[in-house]
Amino acid sequence: MSDMIVKKEEPQTPKGNIIVFDTCVVIDDPESVDTVRIGENANNLAVIPWQVMLELDKMKTRPGVGHEAREAVRRIRKASKEPNSNLIIENQVSFSCGGLDKSLSDHQIMATVVHISKKINSNDKKNPYFGYKKIKFLTNDEILQALSEVVFRQNPNILIEPLLKNQVKEVEDKSTKKVRLGEKDRKELEKGVTRLPLDKKLNLKENEMVMFLSNFNACGKIVGDAFKTHFIGIKKGNQLEIIKPDIKVFSQAALNDEDGKTNWGQVAAIHMLKDPEIKAVFLQGGAGSGKTFLALAGGLEAKKDKNCKKIVIM
Repeated sequence: MSDMIVKKEEPQTPKGNIIVFDTCVVIDDPESVDTVRIGENANNLAVIPWQVMLELDKMKTRPGVGHEAREAVRRIRKASKEPNSNLIIENQVSFSCGGLDKSLSDHQIMATVVHISKKINSNDKKNPYFGYKKIKFLTNDEILQALSEVVFRQNPNILIEPLLKNQVKEVEDKSTKKVRLGEKDRKELEKGVTRLPLDKKLNLKENEMVMFLSNFNACGKIVGDAFKTHFIGIKKGNQLEIIKPDIKVFSQAALNDEDGKTNWGQVAAIHMLKDPEIKAVFLQGGAGSGKTFLALAGGLEAKKDKNCKKIVIM
């Protein structure tokens, strides 16, 4: 009688979810390409639609978001080359759901999700999507969220979610103080003063910005009849330091918007980045608002002026 050896099969690690990315998610947080599929999320499968790669390619040289686009592509390429990679760049789509238009980028991405949903429900164990629990489509675009909820309403295995990440709670503050200046202030500016008295009723914090409303510029020169912001002030002790719109850091000034209006938030940020008395500056804003650009310019100027020894980019 021959002996029969029965090999005990190793229990397979249960698979997690399929995470499909929209372009805005990887632009907002390039690190999310890794965070959804490593550590405690190692059982997940990250999927980058082909259309997302095409959109990242268009954005890689665009001011404001080019850095984020290139970083996202770098992380995607690195992950796709890993042994037993749990990231797929998917170039297959399915327009079987009604209402999808092949000529629209967002619809191309939704059609990728449709294709994956068909694969996840198949019995073909060789297909890369077999055995995963659900599909999570990550998008911070509320219009795309609304459209996806309609397109995928018959499929309970597809969840539409915004990107959730650990972050400092964003504080929305629309209460920037506005100060109307008069003839007395204009005459002081004509004398060449760089600070104006602070009205204690404003209740400002140190280094807080105020918007001056005047019909003259920071030199006291009349520039029209309308009272609007031609320069701003930053609280310094019991005074308001005057900050002109042409202030620069490492030869870079604030960027105007499409209507030619000065970005006063960037003006204030440049002043704070240049001020050696301010040891830490936190910049808050959406993708493309200039946070990274200004921070790098501030670091380079500090290095040039020997106010810092090393620039660390994380």
